[in-house]
Amino acid sequence: MRLARLIYVSTVVVLGASVISAQTTTVTGMVFEPDGTTPAAGAEIHGLLNLLAGTLPLEATAAEDGTFELSVDASRLHQGLIIVADAEGYGFTWQGIRGEDLHRPLTLVLAPEKSVTGQVLAQDGAPIPDAKVYLKHLLTANGL
Repeated sequence: MRLARLIYVSTVVVLGASVISAQTTTVTGMVFEPDGTTPAAGAEIHGLLNLLAGTLPLEATAAEDGTFELSVDASRLHQGLIIVADAEGYGFTWQGIRGEDLHRPLTLVLAPEKSVTGQVLAQDGAPIPDAKVYLKHLLTANGL
């Protein structure tokens, strides 16, 4: 699962949703490749409820036309929700919106995949062979 690339995103944001009952909210949207027009069929969609509280992610897969749906217990939205899209060969993306936009479908555009290169060194400056580096936190300048 590629969720390991983005696990521990500690931002808590309420995202787009449309209410279908008093108990359940369905988060809907479309995910596209970086050109913004080609549907990203098969992209993995993750709805993450407040990771700091240890809540497990919700998961879906984008259909051939790029659409997705996630059902969420509406009573848990106060904890926060972030929707992340990820697909092999692309960088992941997420989108945060405020409460007044909860009933609008999301549009997510995957980023071109980027690499980070470098060398991991021990405290004495010696290279560490076969070191693995993991992304633990990812925040933007505005905290979303």
